[in-house]
Amino acid sequence: MIDPINITADAILWNKLPIHFFYKKRSKITYLSAIEVKASKMNCGYVFTINPPEQPDIIGIMMPRIGEIIIDDFYLDHQTLQFYCPYGGDVLQKTHSLGRFDVPRIDTPIVHLIHENAAYAWSCPSECIITCGFQYQYESYINIEAVATLPYEFTLDISTNYLINLQRYPTSKKQFLINKYTPISTIKKAILNGGIPRSMPSNPDQIIESARILQQLIKSKDNIQSAIIGSLARRLNGINVDVNDIDLMCYSKQDAINTIDTLSNIANCRWAEDGRGLLNYNGINVDICYDNFNVLPGSNFARNRHGLSFIDVEGLILMYAINWIVLSQNQPTKIHQDHLGESIYSLLNSLPDSEYSIQIDNVEIHDYSDCCRKLLNLLQDAQLQYRDLRINRPFMARLFQEKDTHYITIINNGSVNDVRIIIDFLPKKATWQDITGNTQKAKIDLQEDFCIIYLDQIYLPGVLIC
Repeated sequence: MIDPINITADAILWNKLPIHFFYKKRSKITYLSAIEVKASKMNCGYVFTINPPEQPDIIGIMMPRIGEIIIDDFYLDHQTLQFYCPYGGDVLQKTHSLGRFDVPRIDTPIVHLIHENAAYAWSCPSECIITCGFQYQYESYINIEAVATLPYEFTLDISTNYLINLQRYPTSKKQFLINKYTPISTIKKAILNGGIPRSMPSNPDQIIESARILQQLIKSKDNIQSAIIGSLARRLNGINVDVNDIDLMCYSKQDAINTIDTLSNIANCRWAEDGRGLLNYNGINVDICYDNFNVLPGSNFARNRHGLSFIDVEGLILMYAINWIVLSQNQPTKIHQDHLGESIYSLLNSLPDSEYSIQIDNVEIHDYSDCCRKLLNLLQDAQLQYRDLRINRPFMARLFQEKDTHYITIINNGSVNDVRIIIDFLPKKATWQDITGNTQKAKIDLQEDFCIIYLDQIYLPGVLIC
């Protein structure tokens, strides 16, 4: 295969068309010359490091579009679409920098272009917006705009095998809160990507102060009663969860509309398609809704502390349980279902064993935190490897290496199943350990230049140590 990248003194070309690198400072866009971009060739592609003359707010790349495009699980045609990926920072904490918080979210900040039995994967290990299919100088381009975090890099990973490997992933490691309230969906992400565990939640002081200001403003100006729900309410009830935004519930729909009108004077504001008001106040996302489930009247569930009005644990459980029933009757997105499941999990797991006998499908109460932290600590000095690794569905896997030890992180997105891994090195032995501490010796079928590794009946996430 001919290398699609051609680097000249004047331009960096991709299939004979120029790649444009740029940065933004206070919304002003500046395009970089070829000499301001360092292109370093690596075993499986290129790393492009940009060197802007000033500290940017946003860095970006525009590359010509070729072949089929895959983003996460989306196969895209030629229409213009946008996606948001929170990778590399606290979810929703920086989205105001990108100017958009109303587009579909994806887990992987990477674009795969499939062309002539090769896969070209463009990625950036940072929070980003990806736009596909827009026209620039009469050509179709893909645009990635990312929050500027050092190093200012974009990576092109090239796979020439006709079996396209879609499990390649940027190398930045993200922190995950791991405690008894952490649900299995979050543990899966942490294990798969070799996350950094932390036991204490992030400090919510700025968010609490912003919520206090917003509640007091709408009460003093419009006499609107509201209550905080969501992750901030769970934290105010003493549950150690991360708080990334403010969810504010008004008593009526008209109160919600009036709240949006009042707060739009001090915050960026828009309406979501489902009728929720979305604001951004001092870099914090604020979600405005109204009490359509009749939880607030009578104030049985409202609590007032720290100058804030919020819903107590019993009210939150009632509200989330009703939401879960309503959600199950529709066609929820996986993101919505996971988010609601995590909320219910942290609430139920914060209660004494006999306090509530609530059974909700797909929400299991287990404390995997100790074993999960031990597995993640194994991976702390291990580096992600770009090797030819294949695994059967519904599993996903990544390969990490530290000195002579290889770690294959595996998660299951389906039911209990046997694992079959094909990988291009030859380990002498391999031991599996999951997040309960259970272990299993793997069977290895050695071939000339690759091996097949077998595990029996795997369900929970874990690490295969080779």
